[in-house]
Amino acid sequence: MAYNYFHFTVATFKAIEPTLKKCFNIDRNTFEIANCIFNSMNPQTQINGDIPEEYLDEDGVFDAILYSLDHINEIIIPVCDTINTENLKKFYKDYQLKVGTHFFDILFFMFLYYQNNNKAFSTDLEMAEEDELQYSKEVRPELLELFIALEENKRKEPISIRVGLSKPIVLDKKVPWLREELARYLNKYLGVANLKEAKREYIMNYAHKGGAPNNWKLNRYIWGIYNLLEEIGTIKAKTERTVSRKQAKFIEDYLFAIGLISYDSLIDANNIRSRLNSLMKNYDSIEELTEDLHYKSSPNNEDGTRLY
Repeated sequence: MAYNYFHFTVATFKAIEPTLKKCFNIDRNTFEIANCIFNSMNPQTQINGDIPEEYLDEDGVFDAILYSLDHINEIIIPVCDTINTENLKKFYKDYQLKVGTHFFDILFFMFLYYQNNNKAFSTDLEMAEEDELQYSKEVRPELLELFIALEENKRKEPISIRVGLSKPIVLDKKVPWLREELARYLNKYLGVANLKEAKREYIMNYAHKGGAPNNWKLNRYIWGIYNLLEEIGTIKAKTERTVSRKQAKFIEDYLFAIGLISYDSLIDANNIRSRLNSLMKNYDSIEELTEDLHYKSSPNNEDGTRLY
């Protein structure tokens, strides 16, 4: 694959990094950005010998990212050579955004981040082993459905649960062994803490029957741009954690400009408002959201010999 290379100054990156972190939960430690920073280093400036103390953290570990940033002037970001910036230029002109402002720089950086992340790196699932792929795509969503059904009906007696199109299963309190075995199985091979956590993961990663599907990158950008508008933009909502029509339209136009959506897709301003309201209902912050931007395995399945 052929690439174009954009040069983003370290000084500008450092200036916008706190806002990137606050709005998108992205900073120098984000994998794709760290990778670009490392690859921007001249091999001749790499350390050959003792590490200067100012680049050791409290535990004596070398902070390679800090060292790299101190020894480069620009972060070189590779993007696919078919990149089109015309829509982004039109977007800047339509909204009269001024070059050199933090707002302008952040929107441009997130455009480059999307193009780099979208073109140059594989997804979690593309890199997964076959059994991990089956667990993530087929088994885990069914385990989540089972857990949710059990939790939502646990006060009923007897419990009748149905997962997907399967026949209902009746769990009688007088015969508790099946409930106990299901609880042990789900604790080991699913490993969610409570109903809220299970619903959040299911909604984020699997629930898109009808309407527009959920998309990790899309949700991060939608909420991140909303945070940015609330933080330093001129288009703000009248009340906290609400989304105005102007904000939703701005987000739609930006997503189109960077190539994340098309205007004939199911993602429009109305869908964006609905999606944002749902995200803010289920998550307290962008940090919580980005924790769910990956397919998961059970933290309680320590031996790892079987995924389910």
